[in-house]
Amino acid sequence: MPVPRKRVPRPGCPFCFEELPRPEPLAGTYSLDEVLGGRCVECGAWFVVDETGKSGGKAVMDLLVLLAGGDLQRALAYNRDADYQMKTVPWRATIRRFGGRATGQALMQPQAWVARLVGEAAGSRP
Repeated sequence: MPVPRKRVPRPGCPFCFEELPRPEPLAGTYSLDEVLGGRCVECGAWFVVDETGKSGGKAVMDLLVLLAGGDLQRALAYNRDADYQMKTVPWRATIRRFGGRATGQALMQPQAWVARLVGEAAGSRP
């Protein structure tokens, strides 16, 4: 008899509480390697997924460059809480099944870094 599986809810946006879309490879980020993320459909906040749970600094830089429309100088000039708000959301990685064994993330907690512009920076959004 098959065991019923619980549907694991996708993480929600910490600003508007809507479900975040599935992350896709993003262009125009700080990192040279592939960055997974997206944009909240409801409030327009950007998010970047840190799949390892160890690359928070890289995720923050990628996110700031996305908020600045690809302009690194403007991204570095942003001040937290004055120009942007940032929060993290635990991100449950998809568990894949191979030959009946579950494999997936084990040691570090993957998380999504979510940010949106506020104040005057939101008015000059690219």
